[in-house]
Amino acid sequence: MLQLATTAVLLVLVLAFFTGVSFARSACRRVFNREPPPGLLPGLLLPMLRVLRPFGMLWRLATAPLRCLPDVYVLGEVRCGTTTVASLLRDELGMAGPFTPWVHPLANEKESFFLVGHYWGYVPRWAYRMCFPLRLSRWWYRVVLGRPFAAFEGCASYLSAPWAPALVRALTPRAVLVVCVREPVAQNLSWWRLEQAGMAWGSSMGLGERWCGPPARMHYPPRSLRAALALSRSAAVEALWQRAERLPEAGGLGGGEGGGAAAGPFARLPDWAVPMPNGQLSA
Repeated sequence: MLQLATTAVLLVLVLAFFTGVSFARSACRRVFNREPPPGLLPGLLLPMLRVLRPFGMLWRLATAPLRCLPDVYVLGEVRCGTTTVASLLRDELGMAGPFTPWVHPLANEKESFFLVGHYWGYVPRWAYRMCFPLRLSRWWYRVVLGRPFAAFEGCASYLSAPWAPALVRALTPRAVLVVCVREPVAQNLSWWRLEQAGMAWGSSMGLGERWCGPPARMHYPPRSLRAALALSRSAAVEALWQRAERLPEAGGLGGGEGGGAAAGPFARLPDWAVPMPNGQLSA
């Protein structure tokens, strides 16, 4: 029995290690818009493991069929108060926030980033449940304690990602949508500062400065807010966004450029689209 337990622990440790490695390399490209550095230790893996939850990912993926889906979405734009609204839902109304793979104060129990492809670019319907509480928790609150229970997702990016509305409608057609907006000039200035901090965060983890090039990214990253606005309005980026809006159509969320509809069990977003077409600063 002891030998079996030891084997199981070692297996979980190995799985967690490879989960962390593969997630770190994927996030480097899809979240931080950079080519992964050649070395894993200590250049990439160790700094990334400090901000990742590989054991949590494994446990929640294994128990995904036993979990519920969100009752409420708090949608952005980015920098429009979604974090404040999410904290009020959680702290004042007692709603349950989602699991996030990132150890970060702005994301914890607020946003999963699942539907914008942070999980290796995959957005299969069955796996989205991994981000939310067990259905047993809902039953316990409602039946045993006689108290209301609701789960929410507060990902501001879902209002910007062109394919997200179709996925939300397919997954949770009766969910309540709370949309936060803001005067657009102030919002864009604040978003630019947020992305600069995010880029600095990536650099501080040793992700390097080898930015993704075509076809995943074009002219990225823009060096100023004026350049970012010009990039977002360019014909090339506009074409990418129009293309991304068609991804949920039949054949659009399969293994990259086609092959498998959005309802498929392993639906995947192409690299050029994650987390937004041509990267966050093209939005």
